[in-house]
Parts: sequence; C-alpha cells; structure tokens
Amino acid sequence: MKLGVIADPHLSVLRDEPDAWHNPYRLGDAHERLDVALAHPIVDDVDVFALLGDLAHFGDRESLRRCVDAVAKARGGRPAILLSGNHDVLAPGVRLEQEIDDAGDADIVSPLAWPDASGVAQVFRAAGLGLHVHEVMALSDRRVEPFDVRSRTVSGDAPAGHVVLTHFPVLSLEQRAGDAHLLYSGHLAQLARPVDPLPAAGPVVVLSGHLHLRGVAHEGHVLQLCFAALVEAPYELAGVDIESNDGGLTVNYECASARPPDADKLPILDPPTGEWRFRPGQGWHQPSEARW
Repeated sequence: MKLGVIADPHLSVLRDEPDAWHNPYRLGDAHERLDVALAHPIVDDVDVFALLGDLAHFGDRESLRRCVDAVAKARGGRPAILLSGNHDVLAPGVRLEQEIDDAGDADIVSPLAWPDASGVAQVFRAAGLGLHVHEVMALSDRRVEPFDVRSRTVSGDAPAGHVVLTHFPVLSLEQRAGDAHLLYSGHLAQLARPVDPLPAAGPVVVLSGHLHLRGVAHEGHVLQLCFAALVEAPYELAGVDIESNDGGLTVNYECASARPPDADKLPILDPPTGEWRFRPGQGWHQPSEARW
C-alpha cells in the first residue's frame, strides 16, 4: 500500500501576511503549491492521499474548502483522508468535516464523519493494516495541554500491523531538534490531554506533521515518520510504501519539494529517502544495520 502524504499546507486564500517558523511561510501561493504537490510524480501511483493537518493557516472556511476542492480535483478515483490540525480550529464555528460534507465527495473523508462506504478503510483492510487517527478538535483555555484531541480506530483488523495518522507527533523529536538548533513546536503529550494509547500488538507506523521538519523516530514496536511542511522550505510532500512480508513490515518513504527550497538552513534531521523494517522480537531497524 502506498500513501501520498502532505503535511501543513497552511492555505490562506483571503489573507497574505508575513509569518514564519524555521523559514518564512509562503501564504500567498500556498493553494497553488498544494495543487502542484497533489500532481507531483511521487503521488502518481498512491492508493490513498493523507493530508496531516494545518490545512488552513487561519482556520477559515474559504481556505479549508479550497483544500477540499483541490483534493477532489486531483485524487483521480483514489480516496483521501484529511485531518484537522491546530490551525484548523482557530475560527469559531468552522469545522473541516462540515466543509468535506458540503463538498459531497464520499471518498474524501474526515475522521469525525467517516462514511461506511469510504474507500479509505477498504484500502487499509486489503493491506492487512489497522487504521487509527488523531483529530485536533479545539483550542481550550488550558495553559498546559491546550488542545483537545480525539482519537479514533477506523479499522481495528490488523494482521500485518497498524498505521496511525496524526497531526501532533506521538514520539518526541525534541532532543534531536535542539541538537540541530531547530525550533520545536511540541509533541502530543505536551500539547493535549492523553488519548487512546497506541496499539500494543504488532508494528505501528505513525505518520505526523506539525513540527515543520523531516525526521524519523522509533521506540520499541513504533516507527514515526514526521514530515516537513508544504508552506515553508523545503516545501515537501512524500510517498510512503508500507508492505507486509515474512511476518513483519517494510516501510519505504521518499520526500520531494513542490518548489525549489529557498532557505539557507532547512529543517531536516533525516535523508529524503529511507527504508525501515520490522521483525517480531527485533523492532525497527534500517537494512544497513544488518540486524538479520
């Protein structure tokens, strides 16, 4: 199974204002860059599109709808799942799932309004993979753990392993980001109250955004791929292959830029391509480690 992954597009069709994290945001043409990313050769053969949150920089209805419409136009019969991130809950009364529902495309789905007929769950079941999602629901008035996040098991049948789609990373990259002198915007345990724990049985592959950096983390049976943002250099998207074999999983990822990076320092902790393998009792390793 192959996923086309886009994190943090930050569309803003009504306003173009200076903003930045590691590097300046390109808000004025963010919607055009999303179109480019959705048509990139890396995602030509994907089975599912996954957009991992912060779809709209200001959380406004017009930008969310522009994102939904772009996916509807580009998906070419393939299903897509769109997650809400912390920027997507900033405008009172505006919700991603409502914009998806109004668009009327049954194969573009939000975890909160999952139609039984959705092709997304079918693709994961056919691959033997369970599917779990974390959805940012609201910004609370709490000073710590300020966001409300809801977890949902979309498909629990997982003979080969599990995939978790989330905006906030589950495993920490804080130490590595600090060592590389990169900003760190927090992982799930720092940003929200506890949600359902990750599946305890079988390998787990977590795909996340939010940090606006490319980095890999693994701990026990969990492998996490965190993707750089589309809104700022290196303007990335990715293809992720997940295959079961010999009682384990093999994960290959490839990242590419939707436009040439225009910053001297890029928020990158790991290479743009990589392969990771899981074997029962041995955990996650790269083939070069020659563990088996």
